[in-house]
Amino acid sequence: MNYFDIGAGIIILWSAWKGFSSGFVVSILSLIGLVAGVYVALYFSGFARNLLADNFNLNGMYLKTAAFAITFLGVVLGIHLLAKLLEKAFSAAALGPANKMAGAAFGVFKGALIVSVILMVINTFCSPGWLNDEVFQDSVICKPSSKVAPWFISLVKDEDMMRLIPQIPDNDQDELPVKQEEKRAE
Repeated sequence: MNYFDIGAGIIILWSAWKGFSSGFVVSILSLIGLVAGVYVALYFSGFARNLLADNFNLNGMYLKTAAFAITFLGVVLGIHLLAKLLEKAFSAAALGPANKMAGAAFGVFKGALIVSVILMVINTFCSPGWLNDEVFQDSVICKPSSKVAPWFISLVKDEDMMRLIPQIPDNDQDELPVKQEEKRAE
């Protein structure tokens, strides 16, 4: 066991604890909420952008950023409220302990995925030799968890799965027109 194991163990245990304390329903819906929030904000923040443009003196990047943030936060908070309601229903149906245990298992997976992504980033962006091979080879946790992100990426790269993932739209096409006076001021 070495310092990488200690760091990875802390991440995995913290994720497991968060999963246990939140429960599976809240944990999985939180993740879904983040993904759905990004998706909805990318595709539907134009509505919020038009409302902001009509009511506030914002333009350009400030308007886009505010519209994206409001849309994203609205979706995430809405799904979070749904998760809390479902969690209460699970508790009322005496499924609370199963929800907690499944949440812990999901937390372990999420923590291992985080460790794996960190290791991928280190191996990709740091100079060769920065991550000592002996340290990595002697690691009890990092060596097996380093395989989680590549496995997950291969799962997502499956052609059937890729069809489910939308392409990011080009938001410049639906940009609001800028008044001539504003263009001259820039």
